[in-house]
Amino acid sequence: MDMNLTADYHTHTPYSHGKGTVEENAARAKALGMKQIGITDHGFAQLAFGLRRRKVPALIADCRAAAENWESTCWRAWRRIFWARAA
Repeated sequence: MDMNLTADYHTHTPYSHGKGTVEENAARAKALGMKQIGITDHGFAQLAFGLRRRKVPALIADCRAAAENWESTCWRAWRRIFWARAA
């Protein structure tokens, strides 16, 4: 049975312990034909590799930039999902 993935709602960036930036994750997802992604960096309670509060504005700016760079109906939907969870 073949599976066609259209979204990845579990990605990480260097803001926690991931390797790809938000932009790189978005570009890779687009290249693979995905329509949406979610950035799910680990939270503040993860002392070893969690997102630091002082980095939140930079992460949000990176997400906004990626959403603008990959503008389409699908990427606008991704941006709305991200902001709904970030608010």
